[in-house]
Formats: sequence, structure tokens, C-alpha cells
Amino acid sequence: LQTALFPVRYNDSFYERLFSPGYFTLVGIDAAPPSDGSFEGTAVAGGGALVAVASVRITSDWRVAYIMTLGVDHRYRRRGLGARALRLCLRATCERSRCQLAQLHVKSLNEAAVAFYNS
Repeated sequence: LQTALFPVRYNDSFYERLFSPGYFTLVGIDAAPPSDGSFEGTAVAGGGALVAVASVRITSDWRVAYIMTLGVDHRYRRRGLGARALRLCLRATCERSRCQLAQLHVKSLNEAAVAFYNS
């Protein structure tokens, strides 16, 4: 899923940190992706497919939520999944911290991402 969603490659230690205190991750799974062989996404147990991911970390003072990743499989875009994943991940983050602000970085050449965050 990483290679399909993100313009950068993350190493294993990045993913291991997602299980540490102060990190919040949400994954979206389609429990019944097409069975006609047209779906080639990341499979999960039970036959589902991983279609979205959002991850946020809290800064050391627990006041800023830094949006690290947000991605939706291209076949599932334009359905509100990215906005919902981000909203749910930030809600969980703020409920468990003193978060007052969310920040992120996005490549300016990534026009789709810039448009998403500006909307």
C-alpha cells in the first residue's frame, strides 16, 4: 500500500514507531473487495483489503498533532474516506492528549494533496 499511496518510502522503523505512545494510526479496510481479480491491493486476514491509512504523532509537549501520513487507494478516492480517516484519527489523538493544533507537510507538486487539504 505504501508504494501506491505515498511519494516517499518509509523504512521499517517508521512503521514500528506507530505502535509507540503518542502515535495514532487508523486503517480502512474493505471487507469485501471485488472477487473478480480486478483488485490487486494489500490483502488482510479474512479476505479484506487495506484501502486507507492515516497516522498522527503528538509532539513532545502533547499540544501539536503532526499528520504524518494520509492515503487512500486510488480505486476508493473521491468518496470521503480520506477526510473521514483524518477526522477520526485526529479525534482519537485529541481525546488522548492536550492537542490544540494540527500540522502537516505536503509536497507542493502533489496537486491532489494540496487541493484536499485546502478544501
